[in-house]
Amino acid sequence: MKHFPVLGGWCLVLAGTLVGPQVAWAQEEPVARGSVLDKLDRVPPPWKQRRLAPGVGHLIDPAPRFEELVSFHDMIHVLNLHPRFGQRPWSENLAKGVQYLHDVYHLEFWFKPVRMIWVDVPQPEGRFVRKQIWYMVYRVRNTGPRPVQFSSPKQGELVKQRRQTGQRPIRFIPRFVLHAEDLKRYYPDRLVPVAMKPIMERERPPRVLLDSVQMASVELPPPEPGRDNSVWGVACWEDVDPSTDFFSVYVQGLTNAYRREAVTDAQGHKHWKFTRKTLRLYFWRPGDAVDPHDREIRFGRPGHVAYEWVYR
Repeated sequence: MKHFPVLGGWCLVLAGTLVGPQVAWAQEEPVARGSVLDKLDRVPPPWKQRRLAPGVGHLIDPAPRFEELVSFHDMIHVLNLHPRFGQRPWSENLAKGVQYLHDVYHLEFWFKPVRMIWVDVPQPEGRFVRKQIWYMVYRVRNTGPRPVQFSSPKQGELVKQRRQTGQRPIRFIPRFVLHAEDLKRYYPDRLVPVAMKPIMERERPPRVLLDSVQMASVELPPPEPGRDNSVWGVACWEDVDPSTDFFSVYVQGLTNAYRREAVTDAQGHKHWKFTRKTLRLYFWRPGDAVDPHDREIRFGRPGHVAYEWVYR
């Protein structure tokens, strides 16, 4: 009987050795409560991280262009009231061809192709329904000012004169929309809290994944030597038709570049129509609605570009 306490002590030590890492990881699991900034500092232990093979993810070039930084437009609101504003025999109309300098930023975007996962989603009536959630894991990073290509020395001088964003934090307010092109349906990004933990356990990223609301509440810090300033997130889509073959994902918020076009209303007055620079990713899946799986999803299409920047 005197050996039982010693044996019990060894059992406790052995149990602590076996469950120690799991307990430590449980303390670092992302929780719904608390500040989002606290989640950004949480780094999973090395045995919980997955080292990605080359080619698993895709890095998108922001491709800043000259017309996004400097543009020339008429002051249409002034011209609606004074069509000959400032016009003199020795000077032209001062409200036409006005130069505008834009303070534009571009964020680096890396992503893994769209995948699927089954989760039990709670319904308003209190029951759970098993659904297949489509999701895309991504990484966004603030790299500071990006080099701009210009085609003439005059454009180069205008680029130097423009307002620089500089090394400052940038807030990424994401908007992900999945477009089933063959079915002509649009699926906006959904918040599925019950899917966050299964996705984390499956993907095992180096940082905690944030949903779109959490991502919009943080600022991406400027680059610093020796510091990883990347932030990881995930976009989810619910109730996507499993018969979808060709679809694309629109991503807004990676840049504040925009395009404006003068449109005329019924009264003959001109107004500005604004469209935002948007990343469009093309996917296709050679499958059907029977047992859909993410192994069927391909990034890019045969004979077609894999991605492009559009205005919408």
